[in-house]
Amino acid sequence: LVEQIEDDGTYSAFAAELLAERGLDVPDPAMKQIVQVDLEGDGVNEVLVVAEDVSEGLVAQDGDYSIAFVRRTVGGDVQTDILGESVIVTADGPFMNSYSVGAVADLNGNARMEIVLTAAYYEGIGVEVWEYGDGGPALRISSGCGA
Repeated sequence: LVEQIEDDGTYSAFAAELLAERGLDVPDPAMKQIVQVDLEGDGVNEVLVVAEDVSEGLVAQDGDYSIAFVRRTVGGDVQTDILGESVIVTADGPFMNSYSVGAVADLNGNARMEIVLTAAYYEGIGVEVWEYGDGGPALRISSGCGA
């Protein structure tokens, strides 16, 4: 079951920590997506999160961010894996990426779900397929098109 869930402040707090580690102080990050799903087929749900606040046209401005991550429990410990990030503390380039979870499905028939992550930018888009195993996320294929 893939389920969109509401944030009770838990995931925005995790996002704030990740942004702070990257030099951006955002006490209450904007949550774009929170998706709960059992990626590994082990009966334990993982949570896919995208936090984002970006300028129009994806033209980088100081303080813009888009970060996609997974929270999961491994051996009783909670781990965070970053799938994509574009964090602009001080804009030194014109553009940034805007991440989204495009799909979650068993694409290769191995009884584990893969994550389709999209990354939109100024005049283009990229798509990545991530597979989860015991060692965490592994990028399996990616493609993009644009300027």
